[in-house]
Amino acid sequence: MNGDRTCATSMTGSVRYLNAVLTVIALLLMVQFVQSLSITPPSEALAERPPSQDQVPAPPNAAEQRERMIKAINALDARLAKIETAVSKKAFDVKVLEMPPLQPTEQ
Repeated sequence: MNGDRTCATSMTGSVRYLNAVLTVIALLLMVQFVQSLSITPPSEALAERPPSQDQVPAPPNAAEQRERMIKAINALDARLAKIETAVSKKAFDVKVLEMPPLQPTEQ
């Protein structure tokens, strides 16, 4: 008969423990839910922020973006061509201002 009481007592303890754990989990879920209601969604937060001066506005379509990239590449190509012609026309004199000491190589 004492064995039945011990089993019932341990069963009651485990039920109380289970109820306490479930209550804590429910409270934590409720706190998380309330916090999620108070936080603005990321899309709204980004929409409310004014664009900074550093950001370049995105082109309205891909064709315009490609056209800008082609123009930039052509401008770089023209600058490089000018540099190449300037270098090929003149001979350059190079004057070394500082030179680290040479270390003898073992042969």
